[in-house]
Amino acid sequence: MAWGYPGRLGDSPVLGARSYADNRWAAAASTGTGEAVLRVSTTRSIVLYMKMGWDLGRAVREAMNQDGKHVGFSYREDERYVYMTDTMSEPAEVNMVSP
Repeated sequence: MAWGYPGRLGDSPVLGARSYADNRWAAAASTGTGEAVLRVSTTRSIVLYMKMGWDLGRAVREAMNQDGKHVGFSYREDERYVYMTDTMSEPAEVNMVSP
């Protein structure tokens, strides 16, 4: 993020930014740039979708990408992530998308 200090740990913790739990439905956690994660409240969305009766896979796909496909975002160049679907025998490594 602009004007961010390299290696800083972040600001005050905010529920729903990187983690969210409701013991009636689910718990979710994420990693990444805190400010970006905070803006979209992905973990809270996952728990909400599960509360609505969606299975975990559908909830995560909807919260992460409106097309329901795997995706990784990074503000840093040359970042990669690994994914694997139930039809694959080996994981694949791909470039992350710049927002």
